[in-house]
Amino acid sequence: MKNPRLTSVIFLFAALLQVASAQGVQGIEKILVKSFNLNGLQEVVIHAAGPVELKTWEGDFMRIQMTVHIDQANESMIKSLVQTGRYNLITEVEDGRWLVRTPGLNREVLRNGQALQERVSFLIFAPAHVKLEVQNSSSAGLPTNSSF
Repeated sequence: MKNPRLTSVIFLFAALLQVASAQGVQGIEKILVKSFNLNGLQEVVIHAAGPVELKTWEGDFMRIQMTVHIDQANESMIKSLVQTGRYNLITEVEDGRWLVRTPGLNREVLRNGQALQERVSFLIFAPAHVKLEVQNSSSAGLPTNSSF
């Protein structure tokens, strides 16, 4: 009777290994969220390195949700990229406007001598009273330098 139980345990372990390895082959996705207090500023310029979806809401702060998908990666790889600051959002105030940039995404990352295959998209929740300008060539359904 112990033999069928052992066979079941081995089968379950093999199935878990297959799921884990398939996850690495297909890639991994991580959602990063950051909120900003606009301190009363009425204009925001976002330099995004990927498609952008905009939503308005009531409130005085802005929230940016960045979705990162990396092909053929695992959790430790994406965690390492996050820790090194690749997906950091850098903000500053310039000429009375709040600027948001993603400078880490301008650098090419090589893995085994090949460029990392990643897709980054942005979901931005901005206060309804704020003028928002998105500067990027990949905005979902938006022309470059769109203003809202």
